[in-house]
Amino acid sequence: MERDSLDSAADAAVGTSGRNGDTALMRAAMYGRINGVQHLLAAGAAVGARNKDGKTPLMLATFHDHLLIAQRLLNAGAAVDAQDHNGNTALMQAAIYGHDAAIEFLLAAGAAVDITNKRGQTALNLAESRGLTEIVALLLKASAEKANGTHTPLAGAPIITGSSGTSYLATGFGSQKKKPVQVGEENNTTQGKAPKMRRI
Repeated sequence: MERDSLDSAADAAVGTSGRNGDTALMRAAMYGRINGVQHLLAAGAAVGARNKDGKTPLMLATFHDHLLIAQRLLNAGAAVDAQDHNGNTALMQAAIYGHDAAIEFLLAAGAAVDITNKRGQTALNLAESRGLTEIVALLLKASAEKANGTHTPLAGAPIITGSSGTSYLATGFGSQKKKPVQVGEENNTTQGKAPKMRRI
């Protein structure tokens, strides 16, 4: 069993955290350790916990494109539209960094496109300010479908794993085509480190 799994029950029980206030569940979500996440959730870890920046486990999972973990967190009751200390949601965070797979996943899970952060910006505004045209188009389409009542969030399990082991995202938009997404394997880490997350 991995180290995070061994430590997880104690962390979940007493609410201990790292230097940035990251709980064991947050660390498991950040590093793509799906077994650790499942163990923590079973042990009663708080799915809505926040670190010192107001980030939730779901925000950390989607930022690092660990979408299978994100789905587990949503199934456990994570709030898809939770906002950090700057008022940014997971969708806004994905829009800022151009994470199209995470955006499609979050939209399929019912993320709101019209929430504003403390600067009065929506996910669309943030994508536009960075010239991310593909993200802008995706968010505009989602907004239009929501306004027309044609977008139905996939509340069940947006991620589908094919026979080859490749994971796909059923977006709920347009042609309903499956789109390959970067989803880490169980217990997978990126050379032992998660990409550093800038404060936004």
